[in-house]
Amino acid sequence: MNKFMIIIVLLFSFGFLAAQNILVWDYSGSYTIPNPDYPEDYQIETALIEALQANEIEPELVTSLPTDLAPYDAVFVISGIWCFS
Repeated sequence: MNKFMIIIVLLFSFGFLAAQNILVWDYSGSYTIPNPDYPEDYQIETALIEALQANEIEPELVTSLPTDLAPYDAVFVISGIWCFS
């Protein structure tokens, strides 16, 4: 179970993702993360979308933020990876 899957399960447990209209905004560009289950790294949004799909949610993935967010119940923003050191 990856980190995104744990977060999604926790959100479901507390009722934050009861709705099905989910937007995933990929603002990060082409950042990748290592995945020990696959031979190569993959995009951050791939891990998040797989976690949502495992919970029977089919999110909409966009690379530019829509002007109207009213149709969505939740918006996940992938903003990249930062190191504070």
